[in-house]
Amino acid sequence: RRQQLELQAAAVARGDASINPPGKWDFFLSHYQAETAALAEGLYGALIDAGHSVWFDVKMNQRSEAAMQEGVRGSEKFIALVSGKFFERPFCLKELRWARDAGKSVVPCVDRDDKKSI
Repeated sequence: RRQQLELQAAAVARGDASINPPGKWDFFLSHYQAETAALAEGLYGALIDAGHSVWFDVKMNQRSEAAMQEGVRGSEKFIALVSGKFFERPFCLKELRWARDAGKSVVPCVDRDDKKSI
């Protein structure tokens, strides 16, 4: 099993394979599950219905840190569902940094019920 994971990691690093095929998406959806799960699901569904591809953690086969990083790098745009504790969550911050470092367009979204408290 370990050898298989090492071979897969090497193939991903070379660009010969992706952790979550197809390896390219229109959008990466970043969110704090405890606060924006329903909003994230709704946005995911609307984007899919509109014909877009979306990297959304709960829909991915692999959700490792490497898979998340690949998702950010392989997406055209990065959507941040900003909530009260979004900027306190380590993985939300990592994803945001990866997007910035990769030069991705960041689209912040705030639920209208949260606008006054954020």
